[in-house]
Amino acid sequence: MHQALDRMPVEDFPEVGSPNIYVGINWGKVIFDGGDIFGDVVNVASRLVNLAKQRQILLSEDAINQLSSHDQSHVKFVDTEVVKGKFEEIRYYEYIWEQLDQTMIVDKNMDKKAMMYSLELRSKERITLVDQTHPVATFGRQSHNDFVLTNKRVSRTHARIEYRWGKFVLIDQSSNGTFVYDLKDKKRYLKREETVLPVSGYLNFGEEMGKESPETVVFNRK
Repeated sequence: MHQALDRMPVEDFPEVGSPNIYVGINWGKVIFDGGDIFGDVVNVASRLVNLAKQRQILLSEDAINQLSSHDQSHVKFVDTEVVKGKFEEIRYYEYIWEQLDQTMIVDKNMDKKAMMYSLELRSKERITLVDQTHPVATFGRQSHNDFVLTNKRVSRTHARIEYRWGKFVLIDQSSNGTFVYDLKDKKRYLKREETVLPVSGYLNFGEEMGKESPETVVFNRK
Protein backbone atom coordinates (compact mmCIF):
# COMPACT_ATOMS: atom_id res chain seq x y z
CA MET A 1 0.00 0.00 0.00
CA HIS A 2 2.84 2.40 0.80
CA GLN A 3 4.53 1.71 -2.53
CA ALA A 4 1.26 2.04 -4.44
CA LEU A 5 0.63 5.46 -2.88
CA ASP A 6 4.16 6.58 -3.77
CA ARG A 7 3.44 5.73 -7.40
CA MET A 8 -0.03 7.30 -7.42
CA PRO A 9 -0.24 10.65 -9.25
CA VAL A 10 -1.94 13.50 -7.41
CA GLU A 11 -3.49 15.44 -10.25
CA ASP A 12 -5.23 18.23 -8.31
CA PHE A 13 -2.33 19.13 -6.00
CA PRO A 14 0.92 17.71 -7.47
CA GLU A 15 3.07 19.84 -5.15
CA VAL A 16 1.60 18.11 -2.08
CA GLY A 17 2.40 14.54 -3.08
CA SER A 18 0.59 11.31 -2.31
CA PRO A 19 -0.92 10.78 1.16
CA ASN A 20 0.98 8.84 3.81
CA ILE A 21 -0.77 6.11 5.79
CA TYR A 22 -0.37 4.41 9.18
CA VAL A 23 -0.35 0.59 9.22
CA GLY A 24 -0.82 -1.83 12.13
CA ILE A 25 -0.98 -5.61 11.61
CA ASN A 26 -2.02 -8.38 13.99
CA TRP A 27 -2.91 -12.05 13.40
CA GLY A 28 -5.35 -14.46 15.02
CA LYS A 29 -8.99 -15.51 15.34
CA VAL A 30 -11.69 -12.83 15.34
CA ILE A 31 -15.41 -12.62 16.09
CA PHE A 32 -17.48 -11.88 12.99
CA ASP A 33 -20.89 -10.32 13.59
CA GLY A 34 -23.15 -8.23 11.39
CA GLY A 35 -20.51 -7.58 8.77
CA ASP A 36 -17.94 -6.36 11.31
CA ILE A 37 -15.14 -8.02 13.30
CA PHE A 38 -14.38 -7.86 17.02
CA GLY A 39 -12.06 -9.32 19.65
CA ASP A 40 -8.59 -8.99 21.17
CA VAL A 41 -6.92 -9.42 17.80
CA VAL A 42 -8.79 -6.40 16.42
CA ASN A 43 -8.07 -4.33 19.53
CA VAL A 44 -4.33 -4.97 19.26
CA ALA A 45 -4.30 -4.13 15.53
CA SER A 46 -6.17 -0.90 16.23
CA ARG A 47 -3.69 0.04 18.95
CA LEU A 48 -0.77 -0.58 16.56
CA VAL A 49 -2.35 1.76 14.02
CA ASN A 50 -2.56 4.45 16.71
CA LEU A 51 1.12 3.94 17.61
CA ALA A 52 2.33 3.99 13.99
CA LYS A 53 3.88 7.06 12.42
CA GLN A 54 3.40 8.17 8.83
CA ARG A 55 4.74 5.60 6.33
CA GLN A 56 5.35 3.14 9.19
CA ILE A 57 4.25 -0.52 9.46
CA LEU A 58 3.92 -1.92 12.98
CA LEU A 59 3.32 -5.61 13.70
CA SER A 60 2.55 -7.77 16.70
CA GLU A 61 4.66 -10.78 17.59
CA ASP A 62 1.85 -13.08 16.39
CA ALA A 63 1.88 -11.36 12.99
CA ILE A 64 5.67 -11.66 12.69
CA ASN A 65 5.47 -15.40 13.34
CA GLN A 66 3.45 -15.71 10.12
CA LEU A 67 6.16 -14.07 7.99
CA SER A 68 8.77 -15.88 5.95
CA SER A 69 12.33 -15.86 7.28
CA HIS A 70 13.22 -13.43 4.49
CA ASP A 71 10.57 -10.93 5.57
CA GLN A 72 11.45 -11.40 9.25
CA SER A 73 14.98 -10.17 8.45
CA HIS A 74 13.45 -6.73 7.75
CA VAL A 75 11.69 -6.51 11.14
CA LYS A 76 13.05 -4.51 14.07
CA PHE A 77 11.82 -4.56 17.68
CA VAL A 78 10.38 -1.19 18.76
CA ASP A 79 8.87 -1.36 22.25
CA THR A 80 6.24 -2.90 24.53
CA GLU A 81 2.74 -1.53 25.06
CA VAL A 82 -0.21 -2.13 27.36
CA VAL A 83 -3.43 -2.82 25.44
CA LYS A 84 -6.86 -2.47 27.04
CA GLY A 85 -8.32 -5.86 27.94
CA LYS A 86 -4.97 -7.70 28.04
CA PHE A 87 -3.10 -8.54 31.25
CA GLU A 88 0.40 -8.58 29.77
CA GLU A 89 2.27 -6.01 27.70
CA ILE A 90 2.56 -6.81 24.02
CA ARG A 91 5.82 -6.53 22.12
CA TYR A 92 5.55 -4.72 18.82
CA TYR A 93 7.88 -4.38 15.87
CA GLU A 94 8.46 -2.30 12.76
CA TYR A 95 8.69 -3.68 9.25
CA ILE A 96 11.37 -1.55 7.54
CA TRP A 97 9.83 -1.53 4.08
CA GLU A 98 11.79 1.43 2.67
CA GLN A 99 15.13 -0.40 2.94
CA LEU A 100 13.94 -3.34 0.82
CA ASP A 101 15.83 -3.72 -2.47
CA GLN A 102 15.77 -0.06 -3.36
CA THR A 103 16.17 -0.90 -7.04
CA MET A 104 12.62 -2.28 -6.95
CA ILE A 105 10.90 0.76 -5.48
CA VAL A 106 13.04 3.71 -6.58
CA ASP A 107 11.89 5.47 -9.71
CA LYS A 108 14.29 4.74 -12.57
CA ASN A 109 14.47 8.47 -13.30
CA MET A 110 15.59 9.32 -9.77
CA ASP A 111 18.74 11.42 -9.57
CA LYS A 112 21.59 8.90 -9.24
CA LYS A 113 23.63 11.42 -7.26
CA ALA A 114 20.88 11.63 -4.62
CA MET A 115 20.95 7.86 -4.23
CA MET A 116 24.64 8.07 -3.26
CA TYR A 117 24.15 10.54 -0.37
CA SER A 118 25.00 9.40 3.15
CA LEU A 119 24.58 10.99 6.58
CA GLU A 120 27.35 10.64 9.14
CA LEU A 121 26.15 10.51 12.75
CA ARG A 122 28.75 11.06 15.44
CA SER A 123 28.58 11.01 19.24
CA LYS A 124 31.31 10.73 21.89
CA GLU A 125 30.84 6.95 21.84
CA ARG A 126 29.91 6.07 18.26
CA ILE A 127 30.05 6.92 14.56
CA THR A 128 27.61 5.46 12.04
CA LEU A 129 26.29 6.17 8.54
CA VAL A 130 22.74 6.31 7.24
CA ASP A 131 22.48 5.68 3.51
CA GLN A 132 20.74 3.54 0.91
CA THR A 133 22.17 0.29 2.31
CA HIS A 134 21.71 1.24 5.99
CA PRO A 135 18.57 3.40 5.79
CA VAL A 136 17.61 3.70 9.48
CA ALA A 137 19.36 4.78 12.68
CA THR A 138 17.57 4.76 16.04
CA PHE A 139 18.05 6.66 19.32
CA GLY A 140 16.80 5.85 22.82
CA ARG A 141 17.45 4.31 26.23
CA GLN A 142 16.87 0.69 25.25
CA SER A 143 19.87 -1.39 24.23
CA HIS A 144 18.52 -2.26 20.76
CA ASN A 145 19.01 1.34 19.58
CA ASP A 146 21.94 2.35 17.39
CA PHE A 147 22.66 5.23 19.79
CA VAL A 148 21.91 4.22 23.39
CA LEU A 149 21.25 7.30 25.54
CA THR A 150 21.16 7.34 29.35
CA ASN A 151 19.43 10.67 30.06
CA LYS A 152 16.24 10.00 32.03
CA ARG A 153 14.32 12.46 29.84
CA VAL A 154 15.05 10.26 26.83
CA SER A 155 12.37 7.70 25.93
CA ARG A 156 13.14 4.02 25.50
CA THR A 157 12.55 4.38 21.77
CA HIS A 158 13.02 8.12 21.35
CA ALA A 159 13.63 8.91 17.69
CA ARG A 160 14.96 7.60 14.41
CA ILE A 161 16.49 8.92 11.19
CA GLU A 162 15.38 7.44 7.87
CA TYR A 163 16.91 7.68 4.42
CA ARG A 164 14.16 8.68 1.97
CA TRP A 165 14.86 9.31 -1.69
CA GLY A 166 18.16 11.07 -1.06
CA LYS A 167 16.90 12.98 1.99
CA PHE A 168 17.34 12.22 5.69
CA VAL A 169 14.22 12.48 7.83
CA LEU A 170 14.22 12.72 11.63
CA ILE A 171 11.12 11.19 13.27
CA ASP A 172 10.52 11.94 16.95
CA GLN A 173 8.54 9.27 18.87
CA SER A 174 9.17 10.55 22.39
CA SER A 175 7.47 12.18 25.37
CA ASN A 176 9.96 15.05 25.74
CA GLY A 177 10.89 15.74 22.13
CA THR A 178 14.07 16.28 20.11
CA PHE A 179 15.99 19.51 19.45
CA VAL A 180 17.53 19.99 15.99
CA TYR A 181 20.25 22.61 15.47
CA ASP A 182 21.80 23.67 12.17
CA LEU A 183 25.33 25.05 11.70
CA LYS A 184 24.16 28.54 12.72
CA ASP A 185 22.64 27.12 15.94
CA LYS A 186 19.14 27.82 14.66
CA LYS A 187 16.90 25.51 16.70
CA ARG A 188 13.81 23.48 15.87
CA TYR A 189 11.88 21.47 18.46
CA LEU A 190 10.04 18.29 17.42
CA LYS A 191 7.61 16.22 19.45
CA ARG A 192 5.93 13.24 17.78
CA GLU A 193 6.49 14.71 14.32
CA GLU A 194 9.12 14.59 11.61
CA THR A 195 11.37 16.90 9.61
CA VAL A 196 13.98 16.75 6.85
CA LEU A 197 17.41 17.39 8.39
CA PRO A 198 19.61 20.24 7.15
CA VAL A 199 22.99 19.40 5.63
CA SER A 200 24.83 19.62 8.95
CA GLY A 201 24.07 20.26 12.60
CA TYR A 202 23.50 18.42 15.86
CA LEU A 203 20.72 16.79 17.90
CA ASN A 204 19.76 16.93 21.58
CA PHE A 205 17.28 14.36 22.88
CA GLY A 206 14.81 15.04 25.70
CA GLU A 207 16.28 18.41 26.69
CA GLU A 208 18.69 21.11 25.51
CA MET A 209 22.23 20.05 26.41
CA GLY A 210 24.46 21.94 23.96
CA LYS A 211 26.86 20.68 21.33
CA GLU A 212 29.52 19.40 23.76
CA SER A 213 27.30 17.04 25.76
CA PRO A 214 28.36 13.35 25.68
CA GLU A 215 24.86 12.46 24.42
CA THR A 216 24.74 15.06 21.64
CA VAL A 217 24.73 13.53 18.15
CA VAL A 218 26.36 15.57 15.37
CA PHE A 219 25.19 14.95 11.81
CA ASN A 220 26.82 15.79 8.49
CA ARG A 221 25.61 14.85 5.00
CA LYS A 222 28.29 13.46 2.70
